[in-house]
Amino acid sequence: MGMDFIGTTAVIGVLIPIFAMLIGLIIALFSIQRSYKNRQLEHELRMKALEKGYDIPAMPPDKEKKPAYPFTWPFMFLGFGIALICIYLFADGDESSLGFGFVILFIGAGLFASRFYGVRKDEISEAERAAQSTWSAPPKTVEQPKPSTEVASEFPKDEEKS
Repeated sequence: MGMDFIGTTAVIGVLIPIFAMLIGLIIALFSIQRSYKNRQLEHELRMKALEKGYDIPAMPPDKEKKPAYPFTWPFMFLGFGIALICIYLFADGDESSLGFGFVILFIGAGLFASRFYGVRKDEISEAERAAQSTWSAPPKTVEQPKPSTEVASEFPKDEEKS
């Protein structure tokens, strides 16, 4: 006997999340394995160059990728939160849409505020960098040694001069 339509859709409904998680896990494992292989090959290349006597420069630091549009996620959350609140107000939605709307709205507001809080040093403007590079520190003052009784006793006394 064959499975009926409801049984088939139930099985498919269970298998889709399982396959989605497995595919995500496989992608993560392949990316970890790939980065390990790249590091291993880089290490072997550097060791062979050292064996042959080549001078090897220091490895460049990994650069952080800056997002092209840093306000995409905050505006998406803000817009989605406002949309859910409007659904409650204008379309007679249930109260859960209002609660979710405020939660998502405040998440967007937090993300938006976090873009301005704690700006890193590498994000300062070019004018500020130029001002910092032309500024020079004041010269250091050299402290004079304080006279002590031991230094004064080393000088010849008046009696020895005659």
